[in-house]
Amino acid sequence: MTNTISKGTAVDPILFPKDNYTVETKTVKTSKGEKAVTYRSYMHIPYVAKPVDTDYQRLNVSVPIEVDDVAVDATNAPIFFAIGVGGYMSVNNARSDMDAPSLRESRVSSKQDLALAAGYVVVAPGCRGRDNQTADGTYYGKAPAAIVDLKAAIRYLRHNRGVLPGNVDWIISSGCSAGGALSALLGASGNSPLYDVYLEEIGAANAEDTIYASACFSPIIDLEHADMAYEWMYGDVPTESGELVDQALSKQLQALYTEYQASLNLQGKNNFGLLTADNYDQYLLHSYLIPSANKYLKALMDDERNAYLAHNPWITWHNNYASFTFADYLAHVGRMKDRNRLVL
Repeated sequence: MTNTISKGTAVDPILFPKDNYTVETKTVKTSKGEKAVTYRSYMHIPYVAKPVDTDYQRLNVSVPIEVDDVAVDATNAPIFFAIGVGGYMSVNNARSDMDAPSLRESRVSSKQDLALAAGYVVVAPGCRGRDNQTADGTYYGKAPAAIVDLKAAIRYLRHNRGVLPGNVDWIISSGCSAGGALSALLGASGNSPLYDVYLEEIGAANAEDTIYASACFSPIIDLEHADMAYEWMYGDVPTESGELVDQALSKQLQALYTEYQASLNLQGKNNFGLLTADNYDQYLLHSYLIPSANKYLKALMDDERNAYLAHNPWITWHNNYASFTFADYLAHVGRMKDRNRLVL
């Protein structure tokens, strides 16, 4: 059954179908063990009245009803707005699993599943992206299409206040890379009139698009300097195939980053002094990376710590203290951007 609201002869085309769901279960791996989650799954719901592409301008909603056999009331729960965008590409909401595949084996589940296990309502919106193209070659997902679609999805949630489970005043967006940039933009541009004409064109709800909080992981925002910073960090780190990128070009970009870093005149914390391209690696290592490793390793049980260190021999553990070099860390993380992407 699908619910609708009629006003005279008009029917609300973007009313949340609260009775049209399936009940699903999944096992979620948390840092404290596994949790069994039962939830209502609402799939592929249109969030605008005049979509450009119905495969992309839709969203999925997951509402927890039990966690480890304990009932959950998500009526007033925070809403986790999970942005699946990568590389400013489109997100096709027709798929049932919106989680991006993990690049590395993880001990815990995705942020979406962790939020669900914590009792949050999880919203996974699709959106247009720079790869969307019509049969005649016209690109219809270029900027600002992605942020317009995500704003429309936020407006949809607010439009359905009291119908859709969750507190629409507690919407928290989250994304990584280009998704992180879009999450930042969502947080910074709430109710901006710059987008009104685009939102009207696609039949977005007449509602606010502000959000409560924005989580921005590795946001690709400063595109002008991104290649420079990447080559400063990963210039002589091989690709997954074991090859180096064009080293002459990489060094050109590193030199440009050195100039850029100097122009910022940034000071490190705890009286570290001026940050430069020559000392930034040591600053990151001793101010953030090693302290983070120490905090994590000290919190583990002895057998867990021993297993973790055996799996990561690049970390030395001595007298309850971790040590490693910045080069060790880079080799562990690895280079994701290959030589075919390295262009000026």
